[in-house]
Amino acid sequence: MHDSEFFRGWRDRLTETKDIAPLNFGMTQEEAIAILGEPDAVSTMKSRGRPLILKYQDIELHFDRSALFLVFSDGETELAVKAVPAQNDRGLPYLPPSSPCPGNDSVSSHAGT
Repeated sequence: MHDSEFFRGWRDRLTETKDIAPLNFGMTQEEAIAILGEPDAVSTMKSRGRPLILKYQDIELHFDRSALFLVFSDGETELAVKAVPAQNDRGLPYLPPSSPCPGNDSVSSHAGT
């Protein structure tokens, strides 16, 4: 389980500010793992076209077409931070970490994880 000082600091800042930095929307799983380390759990949905989910404690990183598009938790801390329709150099949706994300102050529920 991820209990490093870096991870705790990232998770605390994420839950307070909804800023996912140093992660970026549109980054690959490999890039996210290089920053956060190996996930505590990996879940692949059985439905076609569903994203791969990397789980770090109660924080889930959702990927679609190998690109991060959602950071989610419905555990101890409820949050949902998602990419807005913009494109990175790979043509995938993303939101630069320094930009505010409209509508991310809401909490959504999520079933099936």
